[in-house]
Amino acid sequence: MTLRANGDAGRRLRDSAPALYRTVAPAARAARRCVRVALDSTDVLRARVAVRSWSASEAPRPRIVLDAVGFEEPLTGIARVWRALMTEWSRTGFSAHVTVLDRGATAPRLPGFTYLDLPRVRAADTTAQRRLLQDACDAAGADLFVSTAYSTPLTTPSLLLVLDFTPEHLGWDTTEPAWREKRRAVERAVAYVSISRNTASDLARFYPGTRGRPSDVALLGVDEVFHPAAMDEVSALRARLDLPERYFVFMGHRDGYKNAELLFEAIAGLGAEPEFGLLLVGGAPELEPRFSQAARDATVRVVTLDDDELRTALSGAVALLYLSRYEGFGLPIIEAMACGCPVISTGGSSLPEAAGHAAITVGEDDPQGLRAAMQRVSDPDVRVDLVSQGLAHSAEFTWTRTASVVQAAMERAVSAPTPAAPAAPLVSILTPSFNQATWLPDNLRSVACQTYPRVEHIVADGGSIDGSVAVLEAAGDTVSWVSEPDTGQPDAINKAFRQSSGDIIGWINSDDAYFDCRVVADIVAYFVTHPEVDVVFGHLAQIDEHGTIVWLNWVPQFSNRLLRIVNFIGQPVAFIRRSVLSDPMLDETYHFAMDYELWLRLQAAGRRFHRIGRITAVDRHQATRKSETIQHVLVSDLGRLAQTHGRGYPRGKRALSWGFYTWRRFMGGFLIPRVPRALAFTDARTSRWALLRRQWFSWNKAWPSDWDPDRR
Repeated sequence: MTLRANGDAGRRLRDSAPALYRTVAPAARAARRCVRVALDSTDVLRARVAVRSWSASEAPRPRIVLDAVGFEEPLTGIARVWRALMTEWSRTGFSAHVTVLDRGATAPRLPGFTYLDLPRVRAADTTAQRRLLQDACDAAGADLFVSTAYSTPLTTPSLLLVLDFTPEHLGWDTTEPAWREKRRAVERAVAYVSISRNTASDLARFYPGTRGRPSDVALLGVDEVFHPAAMDEVSALRARLDLPERYFVFMGHRDGYKNAELLFEAIAGLGAEPEFGLLLVGGAPELEPRFSQAARDATVRVVTLDDDELRTALSGAVALLYLSRYEGFGLPIIEAMACGCPVISTGGSSLPEAAGHAAITVGEDDPQGLRAAMQRVSDPDVRVDLVSQGLAHSAEFTWTRTASVVQAAMERAVSAPTPAAPAAPLVSILTPSFNQATWLPDNLRSVACQTYPRVEHIVADGGSIDGSVAVLEAAGDTVSWVSEPDTGQPDAINKAFRQSSGDIIGWINSDDAYFDCRVVADIVAYFVTHPEVDVVFGHLAQIDEHGTIVWLNWVPQFSNRLLRIVNFIGQPVAFIRRSVLSDPMLDETYHFAMDYELWLRLQAAGRRFHRIGRITAVDRHQATRKSETIQHVLVSDLGRLAQTHGRGYPRGKRALSWGFYTWRRFMGGFLIPRVPRALAFTDARTSRWALLRRQWFSWNKAWPSDWDPDRR
């Protein structure tokens, strides 16, 4: 599944008004998840009662529990793979070892398997679902758990069939629930089976902690339904779909990495009107306007086909155009070859493993090369050669072999040791402080409670005389500190940075705090799975002197242009790889906008920023903070940044100021469902309804100082 659009309406909105879509989509997802989690919890409570009373038949060892959640979407590649594996195990008798958790009667019912009925999943990555799965494993006496997607139990060892790393490769927000669940599944598995050697390599690259655990590769097979169709079948399908005699097939959705842009750029560059048709299988039911214009007068049909219809369509096509930028394997390539259909494919990721030497390869961004390949495949001699090579190549891919490899991996995984925890990066939290004894305990508490095991907290106190030293002494070994005069906040941070040893650096002032106790764990998880990212930041909660959440500051995804206008990355919410920092970390000639100067400096160096979809820190508004006492220094600092980094306001700054503030205030309301019951900095419980009233109906804060239209 993908989280890029939600049905046809979402896709139309995204295509017609992308800016509006980016604004509305997070709010819609948050509201939808709240409803789904509530409904899912109710379903799970009833199901757990039924599971506990279920009596499993005595099955031979090893006993495997297979969560058939992947069949909830029956037309996906995931469902196709698992249906083929289950069919093979039913034929060989291995099914006697397997209890299938049938989600809403969506799993195929095959001889030999034991079935336990469970409700469909309404919300991904919930503790309730993990408890339900553990109950099912206990009831079945499971030795091993296997999911057809990324679900996990609490304690039963699991094997993971690894299909692809599309979200990691394309830089999607992996803090979304579905991808958090995937990360959990990868990290807790005792063994892996990847569907290509490239996917196995990606597993080690994106999740280095999995190296050393048992890992196999099982290339996928071709269903028996895929074989050359008779000409009368092809003629009948062409007549029904009103296709010309010569047509090419493109499969999959047409946005993003499937690379439909390459196809339509190639067509747009033709000197004459196309003398062929296009059969687009899958994706949105209507051709996108930008592609419709590029297709000119070519006959284009957008269809959904069952396997038998797809076999017939491929058998009659000039070629399959498989132009993806990333795939876990590329099963349609060998299915097309098995039907006697030539293949034109790009050559990245795992596609060479599927295509071998039996396809014509083109560049991912080479429309001229694609046009040449489409003309070449129309040559009868070339076509005959490609068909012959493709039939021979596809015959090597059988589900019997795939099922045998997966079965052997599961049998070995039963005795595999529980994986040792991967080497975890050290996180250094730097805190400058001066006469902040009132707020410092909340800061220390929010760091000390972090569930991530490798955190060092370094406090550089500027020689406080208000009791701060006593607070630090009382914190014991949870914090390393020094109290001595300094020249200001940047000097204190630089001192703490020199004392630190962490691979990841966080900076949080003494009157601020982390939002909850899983902040650092989620930040580290994102860094580990995205080695290309240098700075990770999240959303921000504004609190008052008493620790009450006043409103939630929704932070947009990173934008180079926006950063040059305003510092929208609140310093408490950000974490930075040490490898991109220099000593001194901060420019000590700045006394207010030193964090902004750091972001602009990292931006100029080409460092990559990414916002994750969670609240990471709180910013406390209190009378002694610098933004309340020395705002004239901010004016000076921002003026210098305009000269040194080109930072400045565009025209219409007054309207833009109000619009930006209103936008983030409104969007912050949709973060309220993500506010946990237990916060890291206070024991007080926050009423979500009261917070919603403050968020949307109590406009009690002036414009952010960075957006004051009278400042330059």
